[in-house]
Amino acid sequence: MRRVWRYMLAIGVIGLLSWSPALKSAWAQQQLGTIQGTIVDPAGAVVVGATITATNKDTGETRTVVSNENGFYRIVNLPPGRYDVSVEAKGFRRALRTDVVLFVGATLGVNFELEPGVLEEVIEVTASIAQLQTEKADVSAVVERKKIVELPLQLRNVFQLAALQPGITGLATGADFLTPEYGIGINANGQRGSGNNASLDGASINGNPWGGTVLMIPNVESVQEFQVITNNPSAEYGRNSGAIISIVTKSGTNEFHGSVFFFHRNDNLRALNIFARGALRRDATKEERQRVAPEFRRNDFGYSLGGPIRRDKTFFFTSYEGLRAATGQAFVTTVETKEFVDFVLRTRPNSIAAYLLKNFPPLAYPTTGLRDLGSPVPGATQIGPPDGIPDVGSVTVAPSGVRNGDQVNIRIDHLLFGGNGRLRGTYYRTKLDPVDVAVRPKFRQPFPHRNQFLNLAYTHIISPRTVNEFSFGYLRMYGRAPDLNPESPTITITGLGAGFGTAFWMPIRFAQNVFEYKDTLTMNRGNHGLKAGFEIRRVQDNHDFHHWERPNYTFNSILNFANDEPLTELRAVDPMTGLATGISAGYRNFEFAAFIQDDWKVRRNFTLNIGLRYENFGTPSKIGWKFQNIIYAPGTNVFERIANARMAYVDQLYKSDNNNFAPRFGFAWDITGQGKLVLRGGAGVSYNRLNNTVYTDEKMNPPRFAAASTDVRTPGAPPIVYTLGPKYPPNPALARGLDERGGI
Repeated sequence: MRRVWRYMLAIGVIGLLSWSPALKSAWAQQQLGTIQGTIVDPAGAVVVGATITATNKDTGETRTVVSNENGFYRIVNLPPGRYDVSVEAKGFRRALRTDVVLFVGATLGVNFELEPGVLEEVIEVTASIAQLQTEKADVSAVVERKKIVELPLQLRNVFQLAALQPGITGLATGADFLTPEYGIGINANGQRGSGNNASLDGASINGNPWGGTVLMIPNVESVQEFQVITNNPSAEYGRNSGAIISIVTKSGTNEFHGSVFFFHRNDNLRALNIFARGALRRDATKEERQRVAPEFRRNDFGYSLGGPIRRDKTFFFTSYEGLRAATGQAFVTTVETKEFVDFVLRTRPNSIAAYLLKNFPPLAYPTTGLRDLGSPVPGATQIGPPDGIPDVGSVTVAPSGVRNGDQVNIRIDHLLFGGNGRLRGTYYRTKLDPVDVAVRPKFRQPFPHRNQFLNLAYTHIISPRTVNEFSFGYLRMYGRAPDLNPESPTITITGLGAGFGTAFWMPIRFAQNVFEYKDTLTMNRGNHGLKAGFEIRRVQDNHDFHHWERPNYTFNSILNFANDEPLTELRAVDPMTGLATGISAGYRNFEFAAFIQDDWKVRRNFTLNIGLRYENFGTPSKIGWKFQNIIYAPGTNVFERIANARMAYVDQLYKSDNNNFAPRFGFAWDITGQGKLVLRGGAGVSYNRLNNTVYTDEKMNPPRFAAASTDVRTPGAPPIVYTLGPKYPPNPALARGLDERGGI
């Protein structure tokens, strides 16, 4: 019933914003721009009824409006690009300003002073637009295509350029364009990094389990430009309070353009690090050098191509970038000696230790730093006297990790109804197949990911003053890591740099899906650029985790390992039965937002930006089984309530917060009226969406799940069951049961 009321509330808000006569307005999509200005005669009097036309020089698309009673005009929802702007009015010469560059998210002031004459006479001026922002109060910067191409990007990640903008502190984290879940790692004017927000062609690319992450990094060849807002955004921006990054992709034009590129680096062009230099003899063989010197090979290649399918009508752009890389890291580690392995195989041929040592050897056995730790004797904490056999030693290794992947994108733009409609589709697919490093090669773990992004948008020009746009966005991340060696438990041995088995959370599979809907209407009324809009997001977060489902063991030393006598055991179990349990779960959330915004041109040189935004992040639901959460007991203080609390299944973790109203105010004052001295200011309220990880870890709570352990050093502790897999028998002693409060 609550969900029904939420949907009804959303529909009511949407209907109010879309149809109320007082608010009938606009939301210029975040990736689009606006050209506006005032038309005057030589005496400074406004020119009413002048016809202003903006023509995109690359696609031929035109937009026409008429100046109002104040001589003011505004052309909204323009794709970024180069424009020619012309003005025609009876009794005046035709004015033309060429090469007006409109950046992503910009509101550009382009004023005209008309001269008396006949229309056949044309005054042409090459655009010289003020570099200062005179029309909006936000603090922002644009990274245009020239910077993207010319500034060094070692890992081909355009987000790294965001760190160069004013108001940004920190360095964007070092990761390439294939990274499936990327934490941008910057702070905007003191805001949290987890509050950063990013969009691609107006659709969200934000991750949900972790704040400030993105699930798609567009390749360099496909990016036209992007905007970074660091402070005082208008009410059209929400979901988070940090930096707002709006990326616009390249579109095709009336001319064919393309590129082909190839970058190559390898270890022959790099110096050895200090560990590798120290481990190599001057007369080292090629085989020895390959084992010790870290491998490095990086081939980055791709293409881009864009152009017309039908001139002035339909355009395409596509790009591809591939990566084939192998990176090694030389370091010194401690592993068992060949003599110790031979000893175990000879004296304990049927032991678990013998099986693991035989089937999962290290990259190399040590020849230096050899140490006799003692001899194996019964007891998980006991070590016998030295027996003359070197047990462990130091070895320099250079394991190599593989990072192969591909990203492809395509964008189609199609003009309809004589230019009064625009249909746009953008699609990206990223394929990543990495394999990590391991001292024991058989434990090298692949972790493939497949990410996808789709954005469909339709813009319809209802009249010169009214534009409607509907858009749909879909974002998906899918990753899985199989367990290639299920027969080996996860083992840590004190004094040994490399244990056995894969990470405790393997195997793993997960998927994030985000469905986003937006419908926007744009209408100008006099000097008011009213804006209103809404967005709806449906978020899915699916997990299939196996934390500690495979037993995890620790050993006091390699000598106790030889005797198959572990010190501790850790397993994920159902506390009622002691049987192994996974933590598969699916989470769902419904979110929506709406806003109104008025960009009021009070005077030719003074603009007010006033808005109100409403955010509702909903409350999560869960499929499969109910939430597992703590229920506080009555008490006089919080300590008593926690001390007597209980664990139980619940239908809901928390109630939806329905009062997230966020007012915004800003102004821009062009003091000289010539764009040379601008005073801007503003204030506002923003809300941050909760990370999914705030609540999704509830799946590891009782009463269904427990990470149960036992330690032989604890008197009366349950005995350890130590075996090989893949079918690990349960440890019945870990079936602790639940007390009356749902605890262990």
